[in-house]
Amino acid sequence: MPACLFASDEPVPADKPDLYSLLRRTIAVRQAVDHRAVALVEILSPGNKSTAKNFENLSDKVVAEIEMRIHALVIDLFPPNTHVPNGIVPAIWQGFGEVNSSWVQANKPLIIASFASHLFPEAYCWPLAVGDILPEVFMVVDEETQVAVALEESYSQAYRGVPEFWREVIERRRAAPA
Repeated sequence: MPACLFASDEPVPADKPDLYSLLRRTIAVRQAVDHRAVALVEILSPGNKSTAKNFENLSDKVVAEIEMRIHALVIDLFPPNTHVPNGIVPAIWQGFGEVNSSWVQANKPLIIASFASHLFPEAYCWPLAVGDILPEVFMVVDEETQVAVALEESYSQAYRGVPEFWREVIERRRAAPA
């Protein structure tokens, strides 16, 4: 069945969220016929890794999505830190009772993972290093269908729409306004 992309705001946690948590968004992929969520795109922010609790909330949310037979594409382009030493993929597998940190590669600490919520969940992973070109990945939307997600092309196209002033700030060619 065809799927449609919709952006949806996440509910704000009750326990004093930080700024990044307030800004976090999830993209929901829904069936065109019955509007049922079939997949979610989770793009991690620094706020997701700012505390162990924030990270646990996110990994628990992804595990719950997969258990509800909702596929997930998780994009984690921030390196592990003291709160998250092994990254998102081992944390998600731990939610299923699996303990495996072999997903973490010292030379490629960032990761994009597509989780298929089959009876026995599967993960397809693309490890990355800072500076790598973002790969074209796929997102599972049902038992027979995967959708290509052209991350580098999407990022480049979006970045071209950023006003010159803010591109200079992002690229550190200009100081950020106070």
